[in-house]
Order: sequence, then structure tokens, then C-alpha cells
Amino acid sequence: MRAVYIILILLFVACDKNETIDPVINTLSVSFSNSSICLVAGEIKEFGTRSVSDHGFICGENEWDVINGSSYATKIALGIPSKTGRIEANIPVVRGYYDKTYYARMFIVTDKGIMYGNTLSCTIPKKDTY
Repeated sequence: MRAVYIILILLFVACDKNETIDPVINTLSVSFSNSSICLVAGEIKEFGTRSVSDHGFICGENEWDVINGSSYATKIALGIPSKTGRIEANIPVVRGYYDKTYYARMFIVTDKGIMYGNTLSCTIPKKDTY
């Protein structure tokens, strides 16, 4: 009889319906079509069970600013996502210095807070290379 109680307790604990699952996002690529437009792509693999209120990209010339969400980085908010899958955006580069490294990553805003994808980088091409 004791074994039955243990099994029931384990089943009850394993079936927690209040479990929250975070969204899964990924930054896919960062590239330039010219020295003033950064092309970024990311992916929402799944929404999870959290409420999502915004998504987009954060980019900048300083890796620390991008990683820490500094106000010095450019934030492109795309609103509430309607589906999972690939997300792309063209981001204007305010100070397009040639041969400068540019950083970007995807973000999603949930009821838990802001969650970020991985940070990627790309070098702004010289004027004669695009």
C-alpha cells in the first residue's frame, strides 16, 4: 500500500499544470547590404507558456551596450509576435564607420522580463566592397 501512495505522489508532482515554460529564441545572422543598413535575422522557436508583449533586435557598435541593453544601443521593437519562425529586420546604422564591428541580438519581452538570444557580430564593409 505504501508503494501505491509513493507512485501517486510522484504522478501528482510530475503533472504540475502550473509549470511555466520560457520562450526559445535565437539570433541567426547579422550582415550588411551597405555601410548604413544592418540586416539582422532571428528565430522564435517556441513561445512557451508565458505572456509575450514584444520582440525585436538590439544592435550597436559596443558589445557591452548590446549585451546589457544599454540606452546607447539601437533597439528595434517589432511588437507582439504573431507566429513562430524566422524574423528579419533592416536596422539603420547611425554612425556607419567602415571596418567597424557591429553587434546584434534578438530579444523577446514576457511577463517574466526581457529575454535575449545569442549575440552575433559583423564588420561594416568598406565602401567599395558591397
